[in-house]
Amino acid sequence: MCKQTDLASITEAINKAIAQLMEHVSSVQIFAMVNDSVNQRSNTYEKGAGDYYTRYGQVRMWLIEEEEKMRIYARDLKRGSDDER
Repeated sequence: MCKQTDLASITEAINKAIAQLMEHVSSVQIFAMVNDSVNQRSNTYEKGAGDYYTRYGQVRMWLIEEEEKMRIYARDLKRGSDDER
């Protein structure tokens, strides 16, 4: 859990990580989720550097691949339950 006072340090850490990564790569996109115990909610952080379209395409490709993995997993689960009948 994250306290409210830590949120500025999280933003600073994300910015530092982006700067460090950009020394080695052409683009970077970071998504982070922090559970805020003070306000009992989740805070999301999205920040990137480099070419926007490269980052967008990379995130989109990752999402498509993850959705396909989930579809295959669900299909295999269904087949497994069908085999038990």
